[in-house]
Amino acid sequence: MSNSPENILVGSTGWQHANWQNSFYPEDMPKDWQLDFYSNQFQTILITSNEWLEWSSGAIEEMRETLDKEDFYFVFKVDALNTAEQTQLRLLKRILGELFYAVLLVNEAASVLDKNLSNFIGFLDVKVTYQTLQKMTGNEWNYVFNGQFYSGFPMLEVSLSDLSLDQKKQLLNDFSSSLEKSVEGGLIFISPSTQLSVQALVDFQILSELLGC
Repeated sequence: MSNSPENILVGSTGWQHANWQNSFYPEDMPKDWQLDFYSNQFQTILITSNEWLEWSSGAIEEMRETLDKEDFYFVFKVDALNTAEQTQLRLLKRILGELFYAVLLVNEAASVLDKNLSNFIGFLDVKVTYQTLQKMTGNEWNYVFNGQFYSGFPMLEVSLSDLSLDQKKQLLNDFSSSLEKSVEGGLIFISPSTQLSVQALVDFQILSELLGC
């Protein structure tokens, strides 16, 4: 497994957003180069199941060859953990190796986790975060944000669209304070619930660094 991040890392949910073309990616940049360009600015990314379930082995291998960095963290959002998702997650782990850092198990996927599915997650050898509507017990780290309970490995997915500067500072300070001394760092992903500007993402990243998170 990759080394854990030392601080709070900020990333995006997905990297191919229409409004990022020309504003972040150079106008003539091929789509195949965009992930590498993204990784020069951000060290982590959250991929929804709508995306990663469609990736072919060839596409995943190209990503692995593109990202030759030691400290880049792929996180995959898991909605159901059904047979199709398990099969694709095995493929992702086999090809990406240590770049496959964690899974975010959302609601149904988190609530149906039985012994067999727990063994499957253990087989993947990745960090696990649970996002549920009710508090889960048995995890060292627990956090509540916008009515959602997060537990397991420290990770959040948030929208910045309705947050003032003071609220962003409070979020970063609260999240940082929630980390145990034994935990090296955590991940915050900015969700494009509305059109997410790259500048807003960069500004949040800079704010995190200025606050020492």
